[in-house]
Amino acid sequence: MPQTGVLAPQGMLVHQFGAFAAALQYDQLPSEAVHRAKQIVLDTLGTTLGGYRAGFGRQVVDFTARTAPGAEATMIADGRRVSVEGAAFANATMAKMLGMDDSHRAYGHVAAEVVPAALATVEATRGDGRDLIVAMAAAYEVFGRVGRQVRRTQLERGYDIKGMVGALACAVAAGRGLGLGAEEIAHALALSTALAGGLETYVHDPANSHTKDLISGFAARNGVFAALLARAGFRGPRGALEGEGGFGRAFGEGIDPGEALADLGRAFEIAVAGFKPHAGCRHVHQGVDAAREVRRQIEVDPARVTQIEVATYRHAIDAPFRTTLTPESPSAAGYSLPTAVAVGLVFGSFYPEDIARFTDPRVQALLPRMHLSIDPAIQAAYPERNGCVVRVTLDDGRTVEGRVEYAKGEPENMLTDEEFEAKFRRTVADLLPASQTDDLIARVWNLDRIGEVESLVRLTATPT
Repeated sequence: MPQTGVLAPQGMLVHQFGAFAAALQYDQLPSEAVHRAKQIVLDTLGTTLGGYRAGFGRQVVDFTARTAPGAEATMIADGRRVSVEGAAFANATMAKMLGMDDSHRAYGHVAAEVVPAALATVEATRGDGRDLIVAMAAAYEVFGRVGRQVRRTQLERGYDIKGMVGALACAVAAGRGLGLGAEEIAHALALSTALAGGLETYVHDPANSHTKDLISGFAARNGVFAALLARAGFRGPRGALEGEGGFGRAFGEGIDPGEALADLGRAFEIAVAGFKPHAGCRHVHQGVDAAREVRRQIEVDPARVTQIEVATYRHAIDAPFRTTLTPESPSAAGYSLPTAVAVGLVFGSFYPEDIARFTDPRVQALLPRMHLSIDPAIQAAYPERNGCVVRVTLDDGRTVEGRVEYAKGEPENMLTDEEFEAKFRRTVADLLPASQTDDLIARVWNLDRIGEVESLVRLTATPT
């Protein structure tokens, strides 16, 4: 992969990331990174459109129209223009609502924050598709290289990484989208460390809390705000990431600059992003996939099932909300591995409408027969692999096994472009006319050849 050749060996991390982001050019991105960026944009536009029609999507766009007036950038689906911060906030919040945004097994969810921040700023500056791709690629570098070093500690402490590291990545996306120079992007990144925030308390109260989705909006808005501050001349501390009292020590066990910069400009984080073909928590998807493998072998009749063994990695079953047999709502059901396996066995998919049927008698009949355990081999390979084994024992003594080494959507088990399109059409459903949906998909696949991204955003507006 080509190198950027812009980094000096000295200097603090914010300045090195700033120099990299400012100097990165489209032609320096390998083809796999460019194609993955297109997949990310298509996937995120689909989840955002789906979020608009679900949950509190319309509520958030109405709120944003009132509180963030302006004409700089567009709210997806709604079509109204608001301030650049407002568009980033509304679109990022909607992008998270279905729980089907992208994922990375090493450092969490990225696209729901980064794409809206990049899209709003590139639209505001009348940038083109290549500008959008480069802004996203630069942001993914920061998310991945910082996120890998703090994620474990942040999980243990109850922080939400998409609000914490996501704000940092969005500052870089917005800085590049606004066309800032190296020093300005460095200061945007430094300022964003004071704006990062988010707690995972919502996992214990998913039915009554909006914060799971709002945190993505906060990250996108705060990252854009940091970039606007930097453009206006405001400055952040040089050691904001790895320094004494910096982000790494405050919210992790520290950041190793050498590790953060290793292969920067040669190995691109965006190229190894993963995706969620199912709704709900990513840590139940391997169970859904293994259940689908069972369904490919037999037609599952709950009346004939005597036992279901589910073996996976520790983190998938390390909390009560992940193992409950009695979730109180569809939101809670989306975090429950046994519920996900049962729904997968009965319906063969785990979209929001499937999760909503978790009270179906066939699903409920399977849950008491569920036994969860840690598979030593799967645990040893985690997080590089996120596998699962589902063994269904029938009343005639037969056992049918479904096994996956990687959940569907991981780089080693990636969706095809046709599967991305199918997911997009299903999440958008009849929100847009069929011809508009076709045109939107075609433009995303040609993102590197379109002029102003505003032309792409306009295609997301629902008919009036």
